[in-house]
Amino acid sequence: MMIVGIVVLIVAASVGVLMSKGKAEESNEVLDTKEPIKVSIEQKVEYGDDIVDKTFTIHMEDESKEANFVDLDPEVDTMTVGNTEHRLELEDEIFDVTVVVEDTQKPVIKGVKDVIDFEGEEVDIEEELKNMITAEDPVDGELDVVFEIQEDKEKENNYHVTAEATDENGNKTTERFEVVVKVVVKEEKEEKAEKKDEENKSSSVACKSENDTSKPKQETPKQETPKKETPKQETPKKETPKQEKPKQEKPKQEEQKQEKPKQEEPKKEESKEEEYQCSGIIGPNDPPPNFPPLNDPKAPLPGGATLTNKSKSYHEYSYNRSLPGGGSISKVNVSYAMCYLSVGLSGKDNNGDIFSSEYLIDEDKLLHTYFVSKPEFTAEDRSILFEVGRAFAKSYGLY
Repeated sequence: MMIVGIVVLIVAASVGVLMSKGKAEESNEVLDTKEPIKVSIEQKVEYGDDIVDKTFTIHMEDESKEANFVDLDPEVDTMTVGNTEHRLELEDEIFDVTVVVEDTQKPVIKGVKDVIDFEGEEVDIEEELKNMITAEDPVDGELDVVFEIQEDKEKENNYHVTAEATDENGNKTTERFEVVVKVVVKEEKEEKAEKKDEENKSSSVACKSENDTSKPKQETPKQETPKKETPKQETPKKETPKQEKPKQEKPKQEEQKQEKPKQEEPKKEESKEEEYQCSGIIGPNDPPPNFPPLNDPKAPLPGGATLTNKSKSYHEYSYNRSLPGGGSISKVNVSYAMCYLSVGLSGKDNNGDIFSSEYLIDEDKLLHTYFVSKPEFTAEDRSILFEVGRAFAKSYGLY
């Protein structure tokens, strides 16, 4: 009996030890469980920032830890302004992190001057300003510019203008400047220019034009020479006065003298119809060069192109196209310049300066004309300049 009692005591003791160990393990598990640590990040994240390699610091009582934004769950969206909650596991610890995204960068308005001058008979100020003034946000890109135009009551043809641009997050930039319009009667100028062109053309031909008019007359008398000879014989019979005979004979002799070069001139006539002044130095008293005629477009022009000026060898269009770098195209012309077919492009470069470029159709080359500094363009800008030049050339069937 004593042996049985001892065995019972031993078994009970061992069960008690096992139960106490189980409780101890349970208590240890409870002690190892930690509540998430909430950390509010005071460091601001800029709207649109690239946070791939960006880190932030977690300040604790005993130490500070560095963490990466890319390790936050869910992923941080820097294109959304505001506060977002994220979870971070770092070195067996869990943190609740608040990220603040703010947009502190305002739009930039380009092309503004203290005083902007426009010249013309009828000037659409707002339309002209849209062609030369642009706005851009570092993240949102190109923005619309809104203009408020007020007439100066004290000065005629003077205007107070306010230009304003707003980005996607409501940041605004405002510029104020003056506009002065110089009224010019374009019709009179165009008439004078046309008269001068006509005078220059007639003077450029000079004796040639006179010879041209006489050339058909000379050709007809060549065929009618026998008819003219008959009156020559009849003149002495019918008209006794000798004075009339020399009068008629003199021009006849002159005509014969002229006929010799006139016979050579018809050969020149055939070439003159296609002869144009494509090279050489033109003096101050020389007539303007005579370029080949430019035919009308054979296919539709690029959208938004409006014909504003047209002459024999020059067609000018109003055409608005923004460039990725911040510049813009405002005018395009197709012309013969010294018998070279080209498409001229003009507008503002990325610095807001006026540029003038020329796309040579035959060489598929783009040239820039400048007086001080070379126009500022990105590679994408140059690609668009080529694209526009080729598009107009294709419309004329030249590319």
